[in-house]
Amino acid sequence: MKTIEMGTKGANQRAKLLAAFAVIAMVVCALCAIMPTADAEDVTPIEVGDLDEFNAALDDKAASILLTSDLKITESIVIGYDVTIDLGGNTITDTREGNANDANGRVFTIEGDANVTIRNGSLENSTGIKAGNSVVCIDASEVYGGSLTITGVAIDSYAYGVAVFGNTAGKNETNATVVVTVNISDSTINSLPGSSAISTNGKYGGESISISDSVLTSAQGAAIYAPSNGSWTVENTTIEGVSGIDQRAGDMSVTGGSITYNGPATDKTDGDGPAAFGVGASVLIDSAYSNAGASLVIDSSVKMIPGANAKATLGDVVVSPFDYDTSGVTADSLLTTEKDVAAPVVVSYSGIEMAYDAGDNATASAVKVSDNGTFVTAGKQSDVAFTQD
Repeated sequence: MKTIEMGTKGANQRAKLLAAFAVIAMVVCALCAIMPTADAEDVTPIEVGDLDEFNAALDDKAASILLTSDLKITESIVIGYDVTIDLGGNTITDTREGNANDANGRVFTIEGDANVTIRNGSLENSTGIKAGNSVVCIDASEVYGGSLTITGVAIDSYAYGVAVFGNTAGKNETNATVVVTVNISDSTINSLPGSSAISTNGKYGGESISISDSVLTSAQGAAIYAPSNGSWTVENTTIEGVSGIDQRAGDMSVTGGSITYNGPATDKTDGDGPAAFGVGASVLIDSAYSNAGASLVIDSSVKMIPGANAKATLGDVVVSPFDYDTSGVTADSLLTTEKDVAAPVVVSYSGIEMAYDAGDNATASAVKVSDNGTFVTAGKQSDVAFTQD
């Protein structure tokens, strides 16, 4: 048998080739490691021009959907998976009227474990829809862990604009676990009747809501309604309504932007929903919603603007830290009723901090800022801490 021996030159060539292949493999692996994974921004959107195409795209679980024309709908669009919806500058309108269907007026219902982005367009509903509904609702009461992002969207509603539902586990927790996250930016949300531009639900807790560079208005109510044990961050946003903010529980910070409260004050004659006492912000504790307490910080960078019909005796901010009869509270009675504090409350506004501990005996407090400085129009009883910088 003849043996073929490889010379030194052939061995060297093979070694060089193997080394070259090894370098190429290392480079490919490195490129794969640093390349970003595809997200909704990188995915070519599925274009839809009518409701059938829209629903088909959702059925196929398209990661990105682009609307190419206006849509009119007569039933809510339910979303239960991660998706980006680009409205393409178009409008979706819920045209239903009447109270026959609990979801009447709701354009999007988002299940609480889905991560959904809606951007670049308009959403609206019609007159005569069921009271208490919203144009967009994310509901984490049963399944949770999801998020809703709204950017560059105009919402006009004849009820609530955006509704955010956490779950009952976080209702009374201190530092409640976040079960649903909402981020709103560069958007305008208008509630045309006595509802709010954005609201949580007092049965729940664990919502984390961030709003920036937006406009929130209510024609006949409070622009922001926060009855649940959630967490709010509001930045550089225009807030306007009969009242600006109605808070019952949870934590909220407001920086930049403005709060315009137009009045006139409306007495609270029913048990649920926002109060409109004609103030910039009201913190009205009701332990039927939550006994975790409330914290509100309105930074000095926020411009407070009272309208001609604002409630002069209540001022910019009113704090009522005790349980009250939600079916019969009047704006004036807030400052004359004396009760035990139901839950811990800390409110900071324009250098004044109003701090109440559960069990303290107190009346409500009202703070007004004038051209000459800050003054208190009412408040402070017993050992309640009431300090000014």
